[in-house]
Amino acid sequence: MANFLMVLNWQQVETHGEAIKTQIQQRGVHTVQHESNAERALQLLQKQRVDFIIVGSRLAADAGAVVTDAGGLQLCRDARLLTAVPMMLLAPALTSDLIRECARVKDLSPYADPGSAGAFALDLLSPDHVVDPALQIRITARPRDWSFVMRGVGFNFRGDGPLAISSAASSLWVTNLMRPDWYSAFSDIGKSIRTALCEDNPPFELQRRMAHAMAVEQLGTAGKNLPEHLIFDVAADCYPLMLESVFDPSPLPEPWLARASSVARRLQGPDADSAADLFSGPPAARRALLICADTNGTVFSDKLVGGMTKLDPLTLVGIECNRVLRLLTTVSPRTGQPLFLPGNVKVLGMTDPKTPGGFDFQRTEPVSRGMLEDALRSGGWDLIHFAGHTYYQPLGAQQNGGTGFLFVGPPDAPECIDFGDVVSYMRSARFVYLSSCESGNSGFASLAAGSGIHAVLGYRCRVNDRTAAIQARQFYQMLLRSQSLGAAFGHARRRIYRRFGERDNAWASAMLVTPEFRA
Repeated sequence: MANFLMVLNWQQVETHGEAIKTQIQQRGVHTVQHESNAERALQLLQKQRVDFIIVGSRLAADAGAVVTDAGGLQLCRDARLLTAVPMMLLAPALTSDLIRECARVKDLSPYADPGSAGAFALDLLSPDHVVDPALQIRITARPRDWSFVMRGVGFNFRGDGPLAISSAASSLWVTNLMRPDWYSAFSDIGKSIRTALCEDNPPFELQRRMAHAMAVEQLGTAGKNLPEHLIFDVAADCYPLMLESVFDPSPLPEPWLARASSVARRLQGPDADSAADLFSGPPAARRALLICADTNGTVFSDKLVGGMTKLDPLTLVGIECNRVLRLLTTVSPRTGQPLFLPGNVKVLGMTDPKTPGGFDFQRTEPVSRGMLEDALRSGGWDLIHFAGHTYYQPLGAQQNGGTGFLFVGPPDAPECIDFGDVVSYMRSARFVYLSSCESGNSGFASLAAGSGIHAVLGYRCRVNDRTAAIQARQFYQMLLRSQSLGAAFGHARRRIYRRFGERDNAWASAMLVTPEFRA
């Protein structure tokens, strides 16, 4: 049991306070006290012990004072003189100035997502011992042999059984990626998947409900809103199925998968060695390569069906790579270390002008095929992030499952590279992020995973470069906090859905292919 002190102004209490309190109490028998200004909070800290403090950034000094933007940060500074317990500053946005000021206060973590603030506070309270209760569902998909295994995380439950999936049903789960009404397409596919799992397979739904009942019985309040972790273990023939678009058939406003805490796809085969995990070694040993492939225009190649394709201008790939670089090299308030040391990150297509701080990269010589191959051949990259144009060609393919192309070169003179020609240079990579169109298809993610790359993130459909940049920022922000690819992917997916909803399909077309031990 832990005693939490929540210091929020009255407006924040009405919008976020109860949700944060509920999250904390769902995961254990914890007490949550509330104060609405800095004066009363400091008085309480002088009288009694607390285990964790959550502070809103906009706070008043006392009951008669005006709420100020820096009031919460000042309270954290004052509270640190009275107690050594961990604190979290809940702010609307994590600016570089705010992160810098928070780093000056010992064990103060800035955070910007009220919807998950309570859960994150519990992680910070005891990151080595907290186990988030969840139901892990692993669905094994083969062309004519489907099965499931359910396992309780943080409580005792295990169930399994076969799944009867008709060929007629699975044939509906492949969509024309160029359909303009993508939301209806994903919705129809997702609902039919859930129907096939739950209605056509009563043992699956029965065991799923039993698992939730046992979670409540064993965990009490903490088991009432049990999240579900989904792992799709797929054979190569089932890879094209749009399993990531699962919708909840109940009358809820959000798709099931947009609310899922973690979802991953794993290619069938032997489990990967946990030593290949991105976070298995110290930050000093990790190396990252960022590729800013800002090219556009008409590209000509004999490998392309029709001999050519047109690439639209990209406006945000430079901003995206700058943000990724900053997040990779930001010191985590939780661990006291960055994910990567600045000297271990190389950026292609941009250069550091050596300004104070050293992180304002600018456009420079465009990435050429030779430059890219030289960088990849040098090897030793643990993380590779590509931002630019990619294209998936299911017809006229030289590899089984279609061909993926990525494009480099200067504006108005793009070069076409068969992904299969360079994937062998990436085999040492632990994680490859393809922030580009159609990069989650078999010509990219499946080929990369089959070549030995530990984990791959891409998109099944076309993606707007603005949305891709936002999703990358959300992903790496959570990766810094959680050091879990699955948690970061689920967080980014939910945030993108909440922000764009039916106006953008990035949340539904994003796909993570990873071994399950970190998912």
